[in-house]
Amino acid sequence: RPNPMREYLALRAWWEEPNDVVYLTAGLQVLANLEDRSFSVAPEVSYEGLDDLLVRLRGTLPVGDGNTEWGEKPNTWKIELQLKYFF
Repeated sequence: RPNPMREYLALRAWWEEPNDVVYLTAGLQVLANLEDRSFSVAPEVSYEGLDDLLVRLRGTLPVGDGNTEWGEKPNTWKIELQLKYFF
């Protein structure tokens, strides 16, 4: 039975302005279930160089056997694009 947030490890790292590209941020998030040894990897890139607009591209890759938390997800990967307009 599910036991959310009991034996997990979370890592989130980001790099602002990699290679001196202004307004660009690259990041990586890893969520791991220590009990069943499954995990999720999510790299992302965001750009804030446009007036009042944030562009964010993120991919998610769940990894694990079929009977683990991330292994039983219905998708094998996911890509999302977010556009946020501020006014």
